[in-house]
Amino acid sequence: MSATDVPLSERLNRNLWRVLLVAVTLAMAAFAWHDPVVAVFAAAPVLIWCLGVARSKQTGLVIGVIQVLIAAWVLVPRALGISGSAVPSILEVCLFLPLVSVLIWIVGVRQERSNVVAPVFGFAALFVAGVLMTGVVVLDYAEGNTGAEGVWPPGPSGLRMVELEPGCGSGGCTRTVEATGDHAAQRMHDFLDSRGFTTPSEYKDWMCRHTGIVLTYKVCAVVEEKSPTTAHLSWSI
Repeated sequence: MSATDVPLSERLNRNLWRVLLVAVTLAMAAFAWHDPVVAVFAAAPVLIWCLGVARSKQTGLVIGVIQVLIAAWVLVPRALGISGSAVPSILEVCLFLPLVSVLIWIVGVRQERSNVVAPVFGFAALFVAGVLMTGVVVLDYAEGNTGAEGVWPPGPSGLRMVELEPGCGSGGCTRTVEATGDHAAQRMHDFLDSRGFTTPSEYKDWMCRHTGIVLTYKVCAVVEEKSPTTAHLSWSI
């Protein structure tokens, strides 16, 4: 009997574990989408394994759950605004996560005794993409090219926010947005606090957020109150 002859209900039941793992991973990535590079690299190993590599339910489920747990370690803290030395940085996600995923996949493929030729391309592509993205992030960091960094967007809800001209100097570029609305400055402070900007900086009034276990990554931000309804939020790496 070919795969097309198998009733749809039976096929769905047989592959329900794939659907559940993919759905959980995509939900976590959606909540952490303010860091899109991290969201993509954390979710990709689960999607590639569940949708393209895994063959048997037993091994596929075990390896898939391990991958989902690793993705949760990366994504959930970002969705909750948690940072610190226990949260992998963007550098570690891009460089180490593909490597760890490849090693886990190899164990799974050997356990399934399946054809390893096809998965090799997926393994290699993810690893090469991780190395290239790590290089891009390191270059941006060295040149002070500040991205969204999970600061804006999204920004706090209920405030009107407009980006101003960036300020650039020898240390890199600082991005600034103007927020208008009731208690703008306090709401911006609360927003930064919810995003993990709680570490005092060596610079007056600036707060920094550190992430990473081995390859740490730092973003600093400051709020300046211009009026009771206007505030400027500036940040840089």
